[in-house]
Amino acid sequence: MRNALIFLLLGLVPSLIATALLLQSGINPDTQVLALACLALISLLAGFALLLSGNRHIQRLAQSANLIAAGKRKKAEALAKNAPAELHQVEQSIRVLAAEVDKGKRNFAELVARVKQHTAKMQALQEKLKRESVLRAYLARYVGDDVIEQMILSQDEDPLKNERCEATLLFADIRSFTTLSENMSPEEIIAMLNEYFDAMVGIIFKNNGILDKFVGDELMAVFPARKDKAAAPLNAVRAAMGMQEKIAALMQERNARGLPIFQVGIGVNTGSVVAGNVGAKNRMDYTVIGDTVNVAARLEQIAEGQEILVGEQTHAYCKHAVLMREKGEIKVKNRDEPVKCYEIVKKTGGFK
Repeated sequence: MRNALIFLLLGLVPSLIATALLLQSGINPDTQVLALACLALISLLAGFALLLSGNRHIQRLAQSANLIAAGKRKKAEALAKNAPAELHQVEQSIRVLAAEVDKGKRNFAELVARVKQHTAKMQALQEKLKRESVLRAYLARYVGDDVIEQMILSQDEDPLKNERCEATLLFADIRSFTTLSENMSPEEIIAMLNEYFDAMVGIIFKNNGILDKFVGDELMAVFPARKDKAAAPLNAVRAAMGMQEKIAALMQERNARGLPIFQVGIGVNTGSVVAGNVGAKNRMDYTVIGDTVNVAARLEQIAEGQEILVGEQTHAYCKHAVLMREKGEIKVKNRDEPVKCYEIVKKTGGFK
């Protein structure tokens, strides 16, 4: 609009005025034609000059736009002050748009970085869940779900580290197993043991015990003392009583099926033990050792079928909840003083 006005003022208007003057004057027609032609040429040249000036501004604007689009905004020269206002407005709009694009790029880059961080966290979480799944599957053969959860949620880097602690040990053994198995085939012996162990381990896990090992027809379980020291002995005694009740029911079933039946003696003892990984470099077992373990094993050895014998410390923890009677004293290997033991009175109904 501005260029058009300038073109009118500098070119057409003067030409029209000069033409009118020539026509009113007495100049001959040939001279008038020549003068008009000269004035028209001057007007055209003036208009062309104005168009070239506007074109230069447009070219500079186009170059600046290309530089801005290429991310070289600092190299983009601003339009001259005498450029048309419309072009200045276009230039300003281009720069505002470029600034918004840069801002969008930065936001997108931040979003991509956050997505990468979340992806890395998700991958780490997936690996952790995978390790926990493997650990759960492995531990499920030895401990119950409650103990697994406590071990996984433990703040210790190594929940199975070597340490001295208090624990309650439970040993259970089939009475006269050698004589019983002499009249059975290997397949029958294995089937009987699997049926028996499956029932016993379920009860141990239910009472927060840890299966330590099977030795032939004998099993060993550990009930570690955690926050409440009295809980482990009570859990072990509950497990022992539940095992004997289950064995009685199981033998009734076996007898009804015409299968050999047996009885089990159980020993329970509480005290200090050393827990840790014991074995060779390429084969380790997590177990407990110490005098407390020896006493528990000895109690199991002297227990009669369907009998549960407990040591002095187990008795002290559980006497308020379980009916017991003193059984006497037993001699334990490598100990000078005998050990008092107590029998759980099952026929009274167990827990008070």
